[in-house]
Amino acid sequence: MIDPLLRPPRVERDVVDDWREDPWDDPRRLNDAGGASTDIAEPVSLERFRDVLRLVSVVVVALTLLFGAVGWWYLRQVNPSGEAAATATFTINQGDTLSEVSQRLEDQGFISSAGVFRWYVARNGGIELEPG
Repeated sequence: MIDPLLRPPRVERDVVDDWREDPWDDPRRLNDAGGASTDIAEPVSLERFRDVLRLVSVVVVALTLLFGAVGWWYLRQVNPSGEAAATATFTINQGDTLSEVSQRLEDQGFISSAGVFRWYVARNGGIELEPG
């Protein structure tokens, strides 16, 4: 009986001796139906590669410009340019909600956008409104 833990002896085979020509070995020799063809297909042209690369580049540049514009707009809304105005008084009434306060702040010129203000407050942990 042969011991199952012993490996069988390794036989060195020359791959070249066992090799047989196959149309699948050269993908340029395949036709659209998947069979062998005598015509050699042309490789993907450099022009097509350039067209794809150009399209990808345009998309990347467009997305970069879009995100840059959105970021610039956001920064202008949250931190507008210019000098701070003189001190002003703003009163919060009993029972006012954040939406009401933000709309009044926009109407009176304290902020440039009530929607951006509400989004900023929600994103930074909220705010506790105290009447007075």
